[in-house]
Amino acid sequence: NPVSIGSNLVVRLTVPNASSAVAQGVVVTNPIPANAEFVGASSSQGTCALADGAVVASLGDLTGGSSATVSITIVPRVFGSIVDTAWVSSTTTDPNPANNSTSLGIQVMGPPIVANVTYAGPSPTIQFFVPPYPGYDAYLQYTDAMGPNAVWTELPGGPHSGLVTITNNTPARWYRTVLVGR
Repeated sequence: NPVSIGSNLVVRLTVPNASSAVAQGVVVTNPIPANAEFVGASSSQGTCALADGAVVASLGDLTGGSSATVSITIVPRVFGSIVDTAWVSSTTTDPNPANNSTSLGIQVMGPPIVANVTYAGPSPTIQFFVPPYPGYDAYLQYTDAMGPNAVWTELPGGPHSGLVTITNNTPARWYRTVLVGR
């Protein structure tokens, strides 16, 4: 965390049986997050299948004190954040059902931009190379005050791709790319 947009993200879930008794019919359910694409899933025991937009890992029985793992590979398709949620169930009564689910927030970053700053006179000329990303439009944004309350303004002329040249008239300005799906 964070992960780049369009990159494989592997979510690994460990399912422990903290009891001394056998947990029977253990199943992990992990819906694929919105704006992510399923690539594959595997588990240390049992089987995994995609059903109705969720990975269902049928792990079978877990002996007391043992654990199993489930690995799910997804590709985030939007810039920003996604939330992955999973839960486990069993045909055996669980004395502590409060620990049977988890959620993870994942920050998804856009592709990197490459800047080349050339000073010419009182203001530098900045050249950005914005790599193309299939299925998305890239927009350059800027802010004069970086921080959690930064106000980002879109650079005119978007969507941007390839070499973008601007004259920067501000001594300290921050730039970023934002991807928008087509």
